[in-house]
Amino acid sequence: MPLAVLSHPGPLAASTSRQRISVTLAAQDPSRICPLALSQEAARERLFPPVASAVIGTLVHSVIEDATRRGVSVIADPAAALADRCNVWDAAPDGGCRWPQLVPLRRYLVDERRRDALATISAGLGHIRLASIPSGATGVGRREMPEPSPQIGGRWPEHRIEDQELGLCGCIDLLLSDGAGQLLVIDYKTGFDQEAEDQQDKRAVYHRQVQIYLLMLSRIHPGASLGGRLIGSHGEDIVPWSKAIAVQTTEHLGSFRKSLSQANAAQTSPSESSCMFCPIRHRCPSFRPWVEACRAGAGPEFLVGNVWGTVQQPPRLGGHQASLTLRDAAGTLIVLNGLVPRDGYQMLIQGSAISAYGLKPERDSEGKVKPARLWEWRATGRTLCASALVFSGHPPVG
Repeated sequence: MPLAVLSHPGPLAASTSRQRISVTLAAQDPSRICPLALSQEAARERLFPPVASAVIGTLVHSVIEDATRRGVSVIADPAAALADRCNVWDAAPDGGCRWPQLVPLRRYLVDERRRDALATISAGLGHIRLASIPSGATGVGRREMPEPSPQIGGRWPEHRIEDQELGLCGCIDLLLSDGAGQLLVIDYKTGFDQEAEDQQDKRAVYHRQVQIYLLMLSRIHPGASLGGRLIGSHGEDIVPWSKAIAVQTTEHLGSFRKSLSQANAAQTSPSESSCMFCPIRHRCPSFRPWVEACRAGAGPEFLVGNVWGTVQQPPRLGGHQASLTLRDAAGTLIVLNGLVPRDGYQMLIQGSAISAYGLKPERDSEGKVKPARLWEWRATGRTLCASALVFSGHPPVG
């Protein structure tokens, strides 16, 4: 199904708290999250498809999960297994056809991302091989096994866990039990380097995520011996756990919920690093005026993939691609090339108001950005890292 050209949604002006939140979100430091993103993540009001990096992480998890369920021997070649998953994703109705800006993923999996993805798979498979699991507990589906218990040896990939009292829900990548009273939480992190100094903040969040899982398990199995591990492209990282850390984790959840209830989505402080790939920037009351002010001082190359103006040349459709020309507020003509045909394009005529987000800028032979030419190309390897949608109209700015 082609994506539709949507009318522009109004900005989000107030936070929307939710009783149950995901463990991944709850692990974050709320003081470092945009109030708009914080409130809307909790309310699950994101309209955009996932960014390519998130999809790649899902693919990596699925390869490891398949080996966990059916046995490591089914993955003879991690690279081939990952490529197969990409091909399936590209062909799936809820994959490539629904989110064409992420296609083809196999061409996006290059260089560092591909190396990190394959290294994470290899580390995960190695941990599965080393895991001491009683015979008869491996290679079976989740539905065929009893609920995880310290007294039942086995492994539970992608185990969903929920705590109504804490208001939390999550999915443990792999839960191991040795049958002798110990539960071990494994979390896979593609591209995580536990030794890199510039990733220590990320490391703290990852540890907190596992510690929240451990807190939930400690409430379900009070007498169990608990442990946690991060498995990534650079090996294994032990997650500390103790009674004192359990208290700190509980206090963090309390402060997080307090921050969430006080978050004012209308009071955002945009920054280039946090807004560049934000999936709900099109609904932020501060994003568009901030970008326009920065472009007035820094030039048109600032966050060039986000544009708004009026249609100068209506969409021209050709096969699986389309192009159109718009004129922005400064009077500059901007060409949008390689757009995936969407329902509603026929409604865009000369003079129609239009906004586009997350497009890629073209570059000249010297690698310099050409802000007057943007693209969203499906037929080549130039797939988008961001989530690109085209809206008719402009975001209302109060």
